[in-house]
Amino acid sequence: MESEAEGTLDQQIEVLTTLTTALLGELELLHLAVAATRIDSNGESEPPTDARQADFRIDFYNEVERYEIALIKRALKHASGNQRRAAELLALNSTTLNAKIKHYGINTGQLNAQYFSRLEAARRPARAHRVLSANNQAKA
Repeated sequence: MESEAEGTLDQQIEVLTTLTTALLGELELLHLAVAATRIDSNGESEPPTDARQADFRIDFYNEVERYEIALIKRALKHASGNQRRAAELLALNSTTLNAKIKHYGINTGQLNAQYFSRLEAARRPARAHRVLSANNQAKA
């Protein structure tokens, strides 16, 4: 039987894996942004040479927002919608997490509904088995 500490460690490893993957994606975007900016011999930046590069821009604040929303949703999913546990996974104060959820308009009710529907589906076979067992015992 897995102890609570091992379960927490597994959750933290999964969150760190998710963070690392997201960070690598962000690094790739930054690499592309740097590659799109050319420096001339005087150290001045030159405009990009083709139209594709000219349209390439990264809005730092939009990227941070997108990243935070994804992290919060992932933590809430791992914590089965429990904001206190999600805050612990993210190493945030629960009031800070709640403020971010409100700021970004994250629908926690939808996450909770998904969790409870999966939980109910997982319980159905166990209930059906108990009913069948009771019926079989009554016939015997």
